[in-house]
Amino acid sequence: MKKLKLVITFLVAQCFAFSAHAADFSFSMGITGQASGEEKIGGTNAKGTETAAADFSYPSLFAEVMMGERFVVGAFMVPDAETTTEVEETRLDMKTDGSPTATTVTNKVKAEFADMYTIYAKVYVTDSAYITGGISTMDVNTKESLETGSTYGDAQLDGTEIGFGYDIKTDSGMFIRAEAVLVEYDGVTLT
Repeated sequence: MKKLKLVITFLVAQCFAFSAHAADFSFSMGITGQASGEEKIGGTNAKGTETAAADFSYPSLFAEVMMGERFVVGAFMVPDAETTTEVEETRLDMKTDGSPTATTVTNKVKAEFADMYTIYAKVYVTDSAYITGGISTMDVNTKESLETGSTYGDAQLDGTEIGFGYDIKTDSGMFIRAEAVLVEYDGVTLT
């Protein structure tokens, strides 16, 4: 989170620095919708590696400042947490009291992705087409019900993104944007 605050402070300072030297800047804000491809969530247990997949569609809010005709700095946030589907596994759990008996237990787990924020910059290569890059952060909160008595911890993930997009601007000052972005988050192991 310290990295994100540092970058936000730097970008805000840059906005004021550029606005003092460039008379041409504008502010945009709005609501967007994202749809992600397949997200891989993997784990290892006594049977080997298991993988679950989740597709997410969610709204977000954005604000950005255009400096000059080609450079944009912006941020977006997802106002609600997104939750994966619950995965259930039944297994034999050995007793810890030294007896040779085992009990059948059912473990259930899902993950919640919360506090998702992105800071980005865009450079227009034409009047409508642009390339973009940025940094992202989010919290991963585990929501488990484990009959084995174990629990998983929560984690914060940081990531980088790169992509391209296209704006269609209207005479009324509104615009429609299509964007494809690849986001890669740092890995995390929760035990």
